[in-house]
Amino acid sequence: MLSIIILSIVVLPWIALIYPVLMLLVGILFKLTIAATKEVSRVESVSKSPLLSFLQESISGASTIRAFGRTQDFINVNYKLLNKNIIANQWAEAVPLWFSIRVDLLAILTLATISTICVMARFQSDSIMLSLLLTYVLNFQSCLILVVRMAMDVEARMVNVQRLLSVLKVPQEKIEGDLPLE
Repeated sequence: MLSIIILSIVVLPWIALIYPVLMLLVGILFKLTIAATKEVSRVESVSKSPLLSFLQESISGASTIRAFGRTQDFINVNYKLLNKNIIANQWAEAVPLWFSIRVDLLAILTLATISTICVMARFQSDSIMLSLLLTYVLNFQSCLILVVRMAMDVEARMVNVQRLLSVLKVPQEKIEGDLPLE
């Protein structure tokens, strides 16, 4: 991605004005999206926990549930918990897609702008360098989305680490005396 930016600046120096604006817009979108990604990740974890514990309890007490004829009640509760978890998973998939659509639009706008500039500058610059620039700019969109998507994935996975670090900040009680090893 850096090579695309450097090449475009070398071929047409005044294209350098486009990239700071583009990076600023992507940064703003990233901040908006990462907050939503963290929250959706939290909701997904919160919806998964009751579902898993309910399944474990249902399997443990399956004979009792069947003995009292409450099978359908447990199936209905399972459906409700499963629906909540599926909705949370759909939101977890939708937030990055929302972001990638916005980045796609920015990349297409950038591509159209640079293509127009290359066509307008075809008599002022070397045509081979302009064609090389156009070839590189076509890859810019996929590189931009890949880099930002990986950054979002790292941020989303760090939610659990942030939770663990916040648990470590909870004041601990002092224990007096020796603790047994066993």
